[in-house]
Amino acid sequence: MNKNKKILGLFTVSLIVSISLLIYAVYQFVNNVSHNNAYIWLGLGNLLANLIFILVSVLLFLKEEIFLGHLVLLFKMIFIPTFTSAKNLLQGNPTFDLFFIILFLISTVCMFFGLKMKPVVVRHIRWLSYSGILLAFVYESIVYNVPQGLYTNIPNFVLISTHRRESKILFTSVFIRYPFILIDALVNNPNQPVFFYLATIIGILFFIYTLINLFLKPSRFPKS
Repeated sequence: MNKNKKILGLFTVSLIVSISLLIYAVYQFVNNVSHNNAYIWLGLGNLLANLIFILVSVLLFLKEEIFLGHLVLLFKMIFIPTFTSAKNLLQGNPTFDLFFIILFLISTVCMFFGLKMKPVVVRHIRWLSYSGILLAFVYESIVYNVPQGLYTNIPNFVLISTHRRESKILFTSVFIRYPFILIDALVNNPNQPVFFYLATIIGILFFIYTLINLFLKPSRFPKS
């Protein structure tokens, strides 16, 4: 009974973190669009990517995978803003700095207790299962930069290693913004270099693959 209370407490706190990030993501989208109407397409792509990360984290929390759920949120939505926030605070220029620092501390504590209550089991799987993530990492590193390739793909790597079926949902978040990037370019700034259109079209093809992998290909993971 005591363990159930602890799990319920961790789940409640974790859900509050997810809802807080959801509210912030929507607020950020609305605020940016209100200042620049042309941002709507890029904003939608980023918002949907964030919503997928939040959805996956909530699904993991519901399965008592507190550590994995917070790991997903930390890498995508909390880790980088926290360091930027700490820098801003030291420079005396706070905005949402305390918000991210508090979420970072809460997530870290939840991960610690979540791992103690339900250890993560890493299973052996075929190396081919990582091929999609490797391609996504190389692509993001070339088109953007290596740090983005890392923090958008490491959570997926961990979920696949633990046989979490949610990794198939999370994989769509890496490329879901590319159709919106293309629309934004065509509507707002069509005079882009050839490399931009080539890279964006490849990103869209990757996104189509992730949808096929999610809805049409049978899952390799056991039910959990």
